[in-house]
This record gives sequence, structure tokens and C-alpha cells, in this order.
Amino acid sequence: MRRAFTGLAVLTAVLLVSPDAHAVSQKEELRTDSDFMVERVRFQQARRQLQTGKLDLFQANVDALNGYPIVQYLKYKHILRAMETNAGGNQERSVLQFVDEYHWSHLAGQLLARWRSTLFDRGDWQAYLNLSQHPLAGSDACRSKRAQLESGVIKPSAKLLESVWLDDPWTAEACLALADILVGQVAPSPTLVWNRIERIMQRGAWRSAEPMQRFLNQRDRATLALWIDAYRNPGDNADNPALKTDTRLNRVIVAQQHSRWSTYAAEAADTHWQTVRNRYAFSDSLRAKVDRDIALRTAHANLSVAAARLAALGEHDETTRAWTIRVALRNNRWQDVLHAIAQLPESERESSQWQYWQARALEMLGEGDQAKIAYRQLADHATYHGFLAADRLNVGYAIRDEAPALTLEMRSALVSNAEAIRAREYFLLGLRVDARRSWKRLTQNFNDEQLTAAATLASEWGWHDRAIFAIGKTPFNRNLSLRFPMPYDDKVIAVSKRNALEPAWVYGVMRRESGFIADIRSHAGAIGLMQLMPKTAQYVAKQMGRQVRIGDLIDEHVNISLGGHYLRYVLNKFDDHQVLATAAYNAGPNRVKSWLPDQSKLAADLWVDTIPFRETRRYVRAVLAYTTLFEWRMFQRVTRLSERMSQIASP
Repeated sequence: MRRAFTGLAVLTAVLLVSPDAHAVSQKEELRTDSDFMVERVRFQQARRQLQTGKLDLFQANVDALNGYPIVQYLKYKHILRAMETNAGGNQERSVLQFVDEYHWSHLAGQLLARWRSTLFDRGDWQAYLNLSQHPLAGSDACRSKRAQLESGVIKPSAKLLESVWLDDPWTAEACLALADILVGQVAPSPTLVWNRIERIMQRGAWRSAEPMQRFLNQRDRATLALWIDAYRNPGDNADNPALKTDTRLNRVIVAQQHSRWSTYAAEAADTHWQTVRNRYAFSDSLRAKVDRDIALRTAHANLSVAAARLAALGEHDETTRAWTIRVALRNNRWQDVLHAIAQLPESERESSQWQYWQARALEMLGEGDQAKIAYRQLADHATYHGFLAADRLNVGYAIRDEAPALTLEMRSALVSNAEAIRAREYFLLGLRVDARRSWKRLTQNFNDEQLTAAATLASEWGWHDRAIFAIGKTPFNRNLSLRFPMPYDDKVIAVSKRNALEPAWVYGVMRRESGFIADIRSHAGAIGLMQLMPKTAQYVAKQMGRQVRIGDLIDEHVNISLGGHYLRYVLNKFDDHQVLATAAYNAGPNRVKSWLPDQSKLAADLWVDTIPFRETRRYVRAVLAYTTLFEWRMFQRVTRLSERMSQIASP
């Protein structure tokens, strides 16, 4: 493998030490790893002693660790344990002493929040309110209002209920609990009830709307049930007689019904919408919203009416302008492609994808010389569209590593930074969440050169995800050794060999999925380096003849092993077509099958840039570019992107 050599152009600024009253002394600056090794062992002993309740031994170790950069973590955990077990003593004093002593630590705000939550759960309203003004106290409007209500500071009122139902976060547990208390004391008006129902239904959260039936009379309950059914089964309710009357609420329901319908049956929704869009007295904004939703869905589905529906929109935004181009691309209307790109605002027109498709359109229209000029500009960039442009010209890829080195001055400034020392100790002790929070505090006000230095140092520590995130905030995108590290190489090579996969592709997927954060969890529930959904992981594990628990998925070996097996699975599904398999890893095989052309073959570059899901479109482009860059870093023959992108055929 190629070694990641580093070189720094010119760094003029010296990294400043963060303002921190607890900056380390000169003696501490010079401490080596071997000096800290003893304290790390003692730290881990103390953690185990706290977990097993051996508090005397724990306290002795904490006392011996006085001065260790993250000894406050142990004190924090000790106080939390006392809170959870209600161990007695003056817990508030312990909390406030900790917060005062370690106010510069991310742990201070966390502990104060936990203590306020404990006070709230205990119903100690006045104590909760007393801490609301603390500088580190976060805002929690519904809890504060609940405490004020329970302690008599404010009285129940229709205005208070309105603020909770309509203004505050409507899904927060504390807000729902406060609303339940208020509606037992204040009768909500029908107007307020329907305002809340409309807010809920506009979000598509029909399950949260059902409990609102208790505030409605029999007729209005039927109306709400109709709305919920029209949302859930829009096609079945297309000609529902109850929706024929042109009332304000029916207009809202019919508009939402057609937008929802178009998400899975664009042609049917479009056909029916054309028959009703002028039957009701929709407001201009509501009619325009549905027109836009349906126009985009017809474009996603590549319907013949898509171009006309997009052209008929009164106003365009970045999304509708982009899909106007994509519809023209799908239909090989190259002159329309050029015209649509020319109509883009300059900031959009200069993006690499539209520069590439402008060049492709010129080439297809016989303007080869102009196309080459555009291709040459793009080919100087080591990006997806840059690689495609280089392929059109049959020139080499502009890949080079310009990773920086750390000057002695910058290294000294950074390694003596107290927050940097704390972040590193958290990282080395496996306290990943706390390490990232400490790192965030360290780098939040860094300039580009400071971020580059921090990224370089993090890479030297083996903390690759922080190196990636730090360098990603700078314009220095040719720092390939920092942006594309190769951790877990033994696991990746073994899994690739076992599943007959390219290691560079596995790395490309992993880099895009997690940025090498082993314990990351997405909002959707995907876990670990290869971002596996628990059900997918269990399915793959069963195929492999093994069992897996959700907690196992943050283990690097388990996650890479299952992820590699699933990559082979989707690759088999699509006859070794790497582009389709990459899309399937992100969006699922069934969705990708639904995106395949109906009859004729489609050029892969055109297919990728017209994928209906923006996330998947960006994902595929990123993974293909990353695969190329990892292949280069591994000193293999760089496979041209065009070799990976054979034509896309119908199912």
C-alpha cells in the first residue's frame, strides 16, 4: 500500500491555545504516553470499582488521579450513580460544586441537565425553576411551563394550552404531558382543536391526530376519520362524495390527498388532479404546491407528461429547475438540456454536474471542440464528474495527495491545548462519545489552517473520523491521506477476499456510510461502520449461519464482515453491476429495480444523475469517486470510472 506522505504548503498562523483556565503546565506538556499509561490503568480500575459498588477503592483511585486530564469523568459518573440510586447526601451541592469546578467541560452541562431532569421527575418544581437561570441550563419550554403551573407561578388558561399545542415542539413528551394536564382544566375551543389537527395532519402524523377525536362532536369525528382515511388511502378516496363540497377543509384534504397519492402512483394522481384542480377554489399557493409536488413525481417516474407539467409551473426553484434538465436528459433532448442549463442562476450553473451535462449535450449535438473545453476544466478535479470528464477526453485522472505536515510551532500549540489532551485521553480510553464532544469544543472556533493541523494530529493518533471531519471543513480537498485513511485494513482485505469484492469499493462504501465512526447510529436506526439496519444485519447473519445482536454491530469486525457479505448479496442481485449494487446498498434492491429503464438501455452516467432519490443519487456518485481514490491510495491500477459504468438495462 502507498504510504501517506505529508507536505504542507505555507502555514502562516500559529495555532492558538483555547481560552481555558485549566491549561496544562510546561511539565505536563512534555509528558509522554508512557507517563499517562499508569494513570489510564488506574482510571479503568476506578470505572470498574464504581460499577461494582466498591466505592472506597474507587475514591482512593480518584484521589490518586488528581491532575489527570479527565479525572472529572469519574467524578461525574460518581454523582450520576448517586442520583440514580438516590444514595442520599446533598446531591444538589455535589452537582453545583462539580458544575462550578468543571464549567469548561462538556460534562458540566450534561450533569446539570440530568440533575434538572431528576428534580422534574421528583416533582421538585421550585428547585427545578431555581436552576433555570443557571448559565449552563438549556431551554426546555414545556418542562418550565409545567413547573410554573404546578408551583402556582402561572395559571391554566386557553392561551397557555394554545402555546403548548401550536408553538412548542408538538411531539416532545413533556409537551404532550403538559397538554394532557391543561385539557383537564381548560376546555379547548373547536377552533384550537382543528388548528392542532391541521398541524398534525400536514405533517402526515395521522396517528397523533386520532386522539383528538375526544374533543370533537360526532359530525366532526367523521370528518377527521375521513381526512385520515384520505391520507392513508388517497386513491380509494379519489371520488369520495363527502369530499365533493367545496369547503375550506375539503380543499386542504383534497390537496394533501393528491400530493400523497403522487408519491406512489404519480400517473393516477396526476390524471385525477387535472380534473379537480379547477373544481375547487384552492388558494393560489395551495394549488401551486400540489402542481409542484405532482410535476416532480411525474419526473421521478419518467412519465411522458413530466416536461409539460414542469414547464407549466408558475415559479421554479432549484429542485424543479434540476428536474427540468433531468427530464430532458432522460428523453435525449439535448438542445432542451442546453437551454435549461443556460436558464439556471449562475451559482447552480457552475456546479460540476451541470458543467458535465452541458459538455455532454454539446458533444451529442456535434459541438466537440466546445465540449472538450468544458471537459478539460472539469477533468482537473478529483471528483465523480471530474473523472467522467477525464474519461470523455481519455486523459489521466488529476489525483494527487497534498496532505500537510505539522510545523513544530503548530504541533506545540496543539498538543499543549488542554482540550486536545482531554479529547485524546477520552479517545484512547474508548470513551468515544465524550471524545467527540471534547473534540468539538476544541475545534469549534478553529480557522482553516488550525483545522488542517488538528486533522493531521488526529490522523497521527489513529482518530480517523475526526481527521476526516476537520479537514472536510476546509477548502484543502486534495489532502487525500487525511480524507481517505485506510483503517481496519486487515479486516477489509479479509472480508473482500472472502466475498470476492474490491477492497477499494468496500472502503468507498464505508467512508460514505460512516466516515469510519464505529459506533455511529443514524436517525433511521442504521448502526456502525457499514451502517447496517438491525433487520438487514440479522438477515445477513442468518445467511452466514451465525447469530448477531444489535449491540454487536458497533464491533468493527462484526460490522465489516456483515457489511461485506451484504455487498456481495446486492452485487449478485444485479449481475455484478457495481453502480446498481451501490445504489441498492443505500436504497434497497426493490427500489433500484423500480428505477431501471422500461425498455431501451440507458447510459450509466445518465441513470445515476437521474436517480429519483437525492440521497441515493449523491451516495452513488460519492462511493464511485471514493472507490477510485482508495484504489489510487492502495497503489493499484486505477480503474477508469467508465469501466465500472456499463449501460443500465431493463429488468
